[in-house]
Amino acid sequence: MNSGVNSGANAGVSAGASASAGAEVSAEVRQTTFNLRFADNQAAALLFGPHGDHLTLLERLLDVRIVTRGSALAVSGKATQAHTARSILDGLYKKAANGSALNADDIRAAAAFATENISAAKSTETKSTESENTESESTESVSVAGASSEPSTGADTGAGVSTGVGTGAGVSTGASTSTEISTEISTGAGRRALPSFATPRRTIAPRTPGQAKAMEALLAHSVVFLSGPAGTGKTYLAVAAALAALADGIVERIVLCRPAVEAGERLGFLPGDLREKVDPYLRPLYDALGDMTDGQTLRRRLEQGTIEVAPLAFLRGRNLARAFIILDEAQNTTPVQMKMFLTRLGDASRLVATGDPSQVDLPADQESGFADAWQRFAHARWLGAIALHEEDAVRNPLIAEILRGYRRNKQET
Repeated sequence: MNSGVNSGANAGVSAGASASAGAEVSAEVRQTTFNLRFADNQAAALLFGPHGDHLTLLERLLDVRIVTRGSALAVSGKATQAHTARSILDGLYKKAANGSALNADDIRAAAAFATENISAAKSTETKSTESENTESESTESVSVAGASSEPSTGADTGAGVSTGVGTGAGVSTGASTSTEISTEISTGAGRRALPSFATPRRTIAPRTPGQAKAMEALLAHSVVFLSGPAGTGKTYLAVAAALAALADGIVERIVLCRPAVEAGERLGFLPGDLREKVDPYLRPLYDALGDMTDGQTLRRRLEQGTIEVAPLAFLRGRNLARAFIILDEAQNTTPVQMKMFLTRLGDASRLVATGDPSQVDLPADQESGFADAWQRFAHARWLGAIALHEEDAVRNPLIAEILRGYRRNKQET
């Protein structure tokens, strides 16, 4: 990397900046600075991203400044944010050095889990420790992957966070506390390893703490409700769980369905056979399947009935044993339809309903069956009910901003 990466909140510093410039930045904002040197130039280039885009994104997400010089960089910011950015960079560098490609989603996911786990760690610290972390300042140099390190100057007072994105623990800097941010998630009961689903094309891992909780629910419960706005991965995670269960022999078939409710439009008469008539309603499910299964395998499974995609009404009267049943767009069911769907659960089957309560296309006087069932069963022991939020939107970063705009407008009116 020969170009400097500038922070949106601070004046830009060019790549040719010396170590003393990094110290000046630290002195100017009276915060912590870490100097990182990466031994593998190719892995460092993958870490930094095209034109330093990954570093620019990390700066924005964590409110830190990152200045590059060749394959070295300096991270400056408030103690906690600087420690967090340092550990994320360390873990992602190890992932790149092991041959894994990196993209913006990896940066966002690492930052999301870091923020979640740092918040959990902060809640256990004493007020005196928090005061020391915010008032003290230090400058550190850290060696990465065998590179030589410079002696540390000043006291290390930030809460250290070690990451091992894909590889394990990161570089230790002598901090008093350490929190794994990429392979575990904080919960009220402690910390657990992140779940994943192995599908034919790829292994699906959570991108946000909310998605991790949704995946844990899909693994732990026979019946799961996933609620949340567009782009949070509800349907995608449910399909991934179904494909993984099919591959592991937990179920023998997958049944995917949606209520055939028009989304604010009048589609009129649809030509063709039965599949052609209902396909427009079921296309999102096909898209998720196609992303995780090659076309030939998907076509074969559809022809054999191992994967069945059908309108919700076609499930009436059926007893689905050893099946993974997914109801997408469940907010558009009536209470009667939702009751019918829930009672299709057969022996050794799993059932998932996904819905967005903010996008109900039913008539104004018609109650949503998804909302009704959520109210009835959300606290039942046998049900995993997970509500995803706008911060879990991963389809495109702008979706979270769009959702926030609609929420603000609704609150104002």
